[in-house]
Amino acid sequence: MRILVLFSFWVSTTMQADILISLEATLVRPACVITNENGDKELYINFPNVAIERLTEEKATFGILIKQCDLRKNLQIYLSPKEGSTLNINNETVLSTTTKGLGIRISEENKSSAIDLLKWQQIYPKIVGDTARITLQSQLATDQNPQSLEAGPFSAALSVMIDYL
Repeated sequence: MRILVLFSFWVSTTMQADILISLEATLVRPACVITNENGDKELYINFPNVAIERLTEEKATFGILIKQCDLRKNLQIYLSPKEGSTLNINNETVLSTTTKGLGIRISEENKSSAIDLLKWQQIYPKIVGDTARITLQSQLATDQNPQSLEAGPFSAALSVMIDYL
């Protein structure tokens, strides 16, 4: 009996077991850091007083700096309303404002087509060293008779995301 117990002890200490371990992970790219030209996280764009008859001629230009990501890759931008919604004006998705029927069209400077909101679109910033700069312009837009718009102050807010492919 003693031999059987010793044999059992020896067998249990020398036997090995296999276990399967499955590992899962997600690789993520470092996110781009975007700021205004002064390094701030918020950007305020103020249109001057706009005469209603010159509404669609008024533009405001602003720059966005892109840092701490792989600037050699193709960059893309995504614009979404922070408050409010969008309007479809002249087959472009623009930012709606607090004035009914008035939108803000965003485009790259000197480009004829708008950057559609709520859609990833490729951009071509100027790269200097480890920083890229994209110059955007905002332009007031409406698809109705400007005289029918309510005169007075208006506002809108926009979130900007930049990523690379």
